[in-house]
Amino acid sequence: MKKPALLIICATIFFLSFIYIFWVHQHNLSDTVSFSIGDQWNYQALAVNLYMGHGYKDAAIEKPAKYKFDDISEDATYAIRHIYDKFLKNKKDNFFAAAPGYPFFLALVYKICGINPLAAKIANIILLAICASWLPII
Repeated sequence: MKKPALLIICATIFFLSFIYIFWVHQHNLSDTVSFSIGDQWNYQALAVNLYMGHGYKDAAIEKPAKYKFDDISEDATYAIRHIYDKFLKNKKDNFFAAAPGYPFFLALVYKICGINPLAAKIANIILLAICASWLPII
């Protein structure tokens, strides 16, 4: 009797967590990735290049539109402009800039859904809900 109750509790926590997290982040669930000082542009570039068969490169090997970044506005800071220009010009291997597992996970999501950052964001919400649902087991 204990195991079915624990399964029901975990399933309930999963669905409630998923619904709550999805609802809270609904306004951020666009189909583009922000090109900013953070790591998200790097993970996106590595994942798209892995998906396209270029390996772990954080450079614009494909056309920049393929990476689905937000538009870099004219009022972007110098640092963001510099990073974006470097992204467009470099063609080097970059395995040390990010943990290799997460770009690989994103590349798998893109293999299933195409280059679709919205699908990757929903997959992240599902993983977070799974972690929350395992808390009673832990």
